[in-house]
Amino acid sequence: MQGNAIAAIPEFAAIVNGTDSIHVKSVDCRISLREFLSAVLSYMPGWMRFLYRVRWVFVRLLGASQDGVPQAMFVAPDNVAFAKGGEASIFTVVEAKEGSYWLGKATDKMITGYLGVIAEPLGNGANRFHIVTAAKFNHWTGPIYFTVIKPFHHLVVVCMAREAAAVRASIPENAALARGGKA
Repeated sequence: MQGNAIAAIPEFAAIVNGTDSIHVKSVDCRISLREFLSAVLSYMPGWMRFLYRVRWVFVRLLGASQDGVPQAMFVAPDNVAFAKGGEASIFTVVEAKEGSYWLGKATDKMITGYLGVIAEPLGNGANRFHIVTAAKFNHWTGPIYFTVIKPFHHLVVVCMAREAAAVRASIPENAALARGGKA
């Protein structure tokens, strides 16, 4: 349902279908959309901060800039913004519906990056979360930049999804879902 998850939400599809690159990763777990987003938006391990340091140098070679290295910060589930224009980590909320989906964007000279999460209820309190990342190139350097970071982008999204799914994995009935098992 990955492609169908995007198509099922017209507001979401209208934005991401006009981008230059779309990637979807799905994970099953027994947490709410707010809890999942909290874990995703709070994810900033040391190795990812190192990648931001490398990016800081790389974007300068392409004539762009970066405002320092993002700090690791916890975004509590109750503090995840759902209102259009609200701030959530490095993203501005573009579209959101409580319990259903969330889409944020971050823009710089080269690229506009979108991060979205769609919650697909599976029953028994479980959800399949589709993490959607999309990129719109704003400058001729955008495709160059994205080609270089793409392998790291996939790694970050996979690790982010696993971390978010593991939020409740210590509870025995949730462990199989966090490992990719069935509900």
